[in-house]
Amino acid sequence: MFSASHDDHRVIVHNPIECKGEGAIYYANTTSTMDKDDLINELWSFEGICAAQESDPVISYILNLMRESKEKPSWNSVALQSHDIRVLWGMWPRLRIWNGLLQRKFESPDRISVK
Repeated sequence: MFSASHDDHRVIVHNPIECKGEGAIYYANTTSTMDKDDLINELWSFEGICAAQESDPVISYILNLMRESKEKPSWNSVALQSHDIRVLWGMWPRLRIWNGLLQRKFESPDRISVK
């Protein structure tokens, strides 16, 4: 549950928080008083995104599967999992772990560059 109080541009964050908005979930690990911009910068930092992925049950499940093997797991290993896990499983060939961060690879229409 989101737990924060606002005073002008400052936000007091109480551990743990889960702030859902616009289809995203944000986590903060410590109790602190911080400027709203600092909180946003912390959450959207590389470390913040990695921590959020590790805290997310769907993404962390896929991360763990990818760490165990580069080969796509069998359908039976994910068939009874959530819809979101099955969707990410279907994207397996386009997923990669880069510095601990799960990413989806995008290929240019001319198939020359991959991002």
